[in-house]
Parts: sequence; structure tokens; C-alpha cells
Amino acid sequence: MDLAILNHGRTKEQNRLLLSIFASSPDDFSSSIAIHGKHCVLFLAMDARPMSVGEISNMANWALDQGAVYVCAWGPDCERVHDIIDEVLVDRDPGETDEDVIMTTWHDDETLEEALWFAVNSAYPQEHMKELVRRS
Repeated sequence: MDLAILNHGRTKEQNRLLLSIFASSPDDFSSSIAIHGKHCVLFLAMDARPMSVGEISNMANWALDQGAVYVCAWGPDCERVHDIIDEVLVDRDPGETDEDVIMTTWHDDETLEEALWFAVNSAYPQEHMKELVRRS
């Protein structure tokens, strides 16, 4: 099955494009998508308990290949998803620095609404954060 991508438009405050992707299984994450930009924040809402390390690693590699620079995980077993993504990041770039860091978070003690709010309003690529610091 192909990924079903839904465009929700842009946020008012940050002018960020919001896309959602529905996948019925980890196997759906195999073809590239157009994210309409250089970088993206990925919010994963899923029950990862039945997923293998390999399935989560493949999904993480797919997301990073698409330009994910901030990954937020929510749902059952989201801390494990976070940890596996961090392992993938180390394998891909063991020399990561503060300048090119890819952030990951897990939100196991938050509601879906709270975790989504964080992803939309607080999760920014490192490049964007450097620009905010320069302006202040």
C-alpha cells in the first residue's frame, strides 16, 4: 500500500506546513515523499509494541532520508521507538555535533493533544534554533 498523505495547510503562528501520513504497516515506509522543504519534524503516533527493532529502524532510516531533523514519538512503547531512532542516528553519523544534531523525544506521559502541541510549537530544526538565537 502507498502512503496516504493529507495536507492540513500551514500553522498561523509559525507558518509551518502540516502534513499527516497514514500507514497501515511499517512496510508502507519504502518510497520517498515530497515534504515541500529542506527539513521536517516528524511526529510518530503509533502502538510500537508489536514492531521489531528492524521495522522501527527501517522507518527511522526512511524518515531521516526524507529530511526529518526532529522526531517526536507518542503511543505505547514510544520510549523504545525513541531509543531505536537514537541508535540509528549514531550508526548513520557517529560524529554528530551540536551544529547538526537531530533531536528525538518521546511523550509517554502526555495526551495525544499535548504531544502534538509540542511537535507543532516547540520542535524546531537546529538550523531554525540558531536563527532564533541570532535575532535575540
